[in-house]
Amino acid sequence: MTDTLKKAEVAHLKDRLDEMRQDRAPHEAMWSQIAEFIFPRRDFYLSPEGPNARRRRSLTDTTAQTAHQRLSALLHGYMINPYQPWFNPALSDRPADRDEALWFEDVRDRMFRFYSGSRSSFRTASHETLQDDTAFGNSVLWMGRRRFAAPPFYKAIPLKEAFFAENDEGQVDTLYREWHPTLAQAHRAFPDCGWIKDKFKDEKEENSQKLHLIHAVEPRADGAPGASATRKPFSSAVYDLSEDKTVKVSGFDGFPYAVTRFNRRAGETYGVGVGWDSLPMVKLLNAMMDTILRQAELAADPPLVDMSGRLETLDRSAGAVNSIDVSDMGMMQPEQILRRVHEGGDVQPGVELLRDIRAQVESMWFTDWMTLRENSAMTATEINERRDLRLRSMSPIVARGEQEKLTVTVDRTFQLMQESNMFLQPPQSLDGAQIEWEYTSPLAMAQRLGEIEASMRSLDLAATASQLDPEALHVLDLPEIVRDGATAAGSPTRHTRSREDVAERIEAMQKAIERKAEIADAAAAAGGIRDLGQGAQSLNAAGAEAA
Repeated sequence: MTDTLKKAEVAHLKDRLDEMRQDRAPHEAMWSQIAEFIFPRRDFYLSPEGPNARRRRSLTDTTAQTAHQRLSALLHGYMINPYQPWFNPALSDRPADRDEALWFEDVRDRMFRFYSGSRSSFRTASHETLQDDTAFGNSVLWMGRRRFAAPPFYKAIPLKEAFFAENDEGQVDTLYREWHPTLAQAHRAFPDCGWIKDKFKDEKEENSQKLHLIHAVEPRADGAPGASATRKPFSSAVYDLSEDKTVKVSGFDGFPYAVTRFNRRAGETYGVGVGWDSLPMVKLLNAMMDTILRQAELAADPPLVDMSGRLETLDRSAGAVNSIDVSDMGMMQPEQILRRVHEGGDVQPGVELLRDIRAQVESMWFTDWMTLRENSAMTATEINERRDLRLRSMSPIVARGEQEKLTVTVDRTFQLMQESNMFLQPPQSLDGAQIEWEYTSPLAMAQRLGEIEASMRSLDLAATASQLDPEALHVLDLPEIVRDGATAAGSPTRHTRSREDVAERIEAMQKAIERKAEIADAAAAAGGIRDLGQGAQSLNAAGAEAA
């Protein structure tokens, strides 16, 4: 649908973009330095020279780059498990009944198969956003459809193209994307735009000209879910600033971006990543490496001094011949003509300092647990313990990632798949129900191990107390402890029985015990009667004999 924006709407778009530019400006200088020292493959130069400007220096140490790649890969593998479902639908106000639980499991399995499918772009796009998260502190993930009723697709938006703002609740609900596609790319992306269609010519050089597009998505005050495109809760407008023409006006039922802040400071819209904290140490690390390399180069290839003063130029390449007139040598011996300039200094202290700085950088990036100790090989148990300790210490960061990345992504995917009829018909009891998501990723499991450890300590305490008072065991609800422990350990739902099934089994077991006790009592009573009868017979017999 291609409508034309009104003058007031265009003015609002330009003013809002200028406001968000000013809000982002304080972060851009730091982003450029992080891109230079930590994430050099990310084209993020915002300097006046432009994105193709020559780099001011070359990196001499890759510790930060390697740590950055390790952390982003670690979080991707532990937050989004590619081999088993890492989320579960649930009701926010009550436990789901059996029919609802079965439908939830089917939804979970369908969504997971879609996420993990070979044609899904989710895993690739999510890893790209995690690289931006850890380095710059912010990332943007687009979630939409290529055409009506098509499956969802995902795309990591370059951070330099995104300007966003948050609402009063601290949630990002406004995003302006500024980018420069070619005319050919714009024609493929917006085939219904009339003026782009008229301007596009097959196999013409003009198709390579760049447009200046702005895609503005923000809340619409009077929008309603399920309404027409221009009346939906989120407005969408694509405008070409170079041509001052509207490209497309539409809308969304839900916010189509997942904007993640790795670590957000109070009062700031944009987040900060590990790259912010580690950048000073990374700069120092590269400076130290420069010094050591320069000292080693001078030691291996020192400068020479011509003591005769006759050699105007000295060729030091392999096999080169430098000649001098013997008459100019005077009283000097041949070995006295060229002398090596002594370079003082010891690189060993610098090497030791370099090792310490590298260790600090790796610690900042939460990857030092991967490094084996020098004195002995680290056991698998110790590696797992150090890993779990690191993951638990990242709980505040992971909590923000789950809220702003995973929850938003799963909610949006659920909405898009439901609109595309990719689910079975839900039970009527779920009409109007509020669905939330529980995460069962390895990272969530590592952080929930504390629940299992607390339960085990409670059981040990109860077992010790029961030796003094057998009634102490009744303080704990053992079935619920086992159920919560199985959930914390990531056990599938099908591996645990429902509370109703457990209650029925307990009731059946109690009835069986009661029947067994009744049978035992009846047998004992029958035995007593039989013994009494035999006793009476014996007395009668004895009386008869006496008579």
